[in-house]
Amino acid sequence: MSFEIDPSRVRGVWADGVGEGREQLAGSQGDRDTARGQSLEDLAGPMGAAADVLDGVTATALAVVDELGEAMLACLATYEATDGASASSFPALTMPGQVP
Repeated sequence: MSFEIDPSRVRGVWADGVGEGREQLAGSQGDRDTARGQSLEDLAGPMGAAADVLDGVTATALAVVDELGEAMLACLATYEATDGASASSFPALTMPGQVP
């Protein structure tokens, strides 16, 4: 099976969809900082702990998005460098130990 990829469109879709979501994720830290500053009386401790967990989840999600973005850009570079004749081999998407 052969297919053709328009790298500029892939980059555009990534920037519009994933890039926007990444910005929202990154910006969510301010919301948690604001919540931590509120007078929550007895709930302050548990809410602070929950915000700490969300900080970790956000950091992990951002790392995943960044790693996938780097892999996608590497695949597009391979595709462009081979003039679209990469024989469906994209090392950036291959798990260690797998045969591409």
